[in-house]
Amino acid sequence: MLSNLIDKTKIDEMVYRPWVFGIMPWMQTVCYLVMESVQERTPVKFDRDLIKLKDGGTAGIDWNVNDEG
Repeated sequence: MLSNLIDKTKIDEMVYRPWVFGIMPWMQTVCYLVMESVQERTPVKFDRDLIKLKDGGTAGIDWNVNDEG
């Protein structure tokens, strides 16, 4: 089954490219702390619509509400 996956996809041709935050986790921590403090001072206002699905589940859509409407 795994050999079929490798044959049918290009997964063996993919190249790993490291992400800057993956190399420097301390930088990611600092960014999260800054973003968290900004969000506490300027909370995002949103309006949520709930949609009933055919299988009995529910999906939600969050609409951003700004001062203009």
